[in-house]
Amino acid sequence: MITLATLPQATESLRNMTYDRLELFDNEHKKRVLAIKMMCDPDHPDNAFPEHREAARLCKFLLERQHVYELFLFEEIESYGEFYADARCFYYLCNNIYHALTDDGEICYANIDGTPRILFQSRWEATLDTVYSKNEKEIWKSVKEFLDSEERENKPVKNPPTQTLKFYNNSREFMEAVEELDKQKFGKN
Repeated sequence: MITLATLPQATESLRNMTYDRLELFDNEHKKRVLAIKMMCDPDHPDNAFPEHREAARLCKFLLERQHVYELFLFEEIESYGEFYADARCFYYLCNNIYHALTDDGEICYANIDGTPRILFQSRWEATLDTVYSKNEKEIWKSVKEFLDSEERENKPVKNPPTQTLKFYNNSREFMEAVEELDKQKFGKN
């Protein structure tokens, strides 16, 4: 029990615990940053296997890219957290990429309606139904209803939007497609 007589000691003890915890947080942050540097370096000795080098190239690409969230499905951003909020979150993103490429294969690179995306699912399981959010499904339903109504009224829409799902063969093709899209959208080289 803390009394007026023991309050200075209790306050000092609490202060020490707080500083210890802050030091622990700082150390954990530094460890994550070092791990991220390793995971983003294809030439690092720990990345000797082809799958590890591919993961490192992809992680480096994501680390250096300015426009990031459009590359992931909304549900994945919601599930995996804010990838770029801090070192811990980005470490977990890289860890998921390494795991997917070296262990379970639950990653693919898709072009969904003209936008390159990383999907944390097998390309053999990915369908338009699994890649669209609930909101996107409702939007496409409304688009289809509109197109059907225009066709019924003999006013067919020229060049109507279509749903597409295509796959890139590997992360290199995916990254090249993203860079090309950036050039179109932002005028970047």
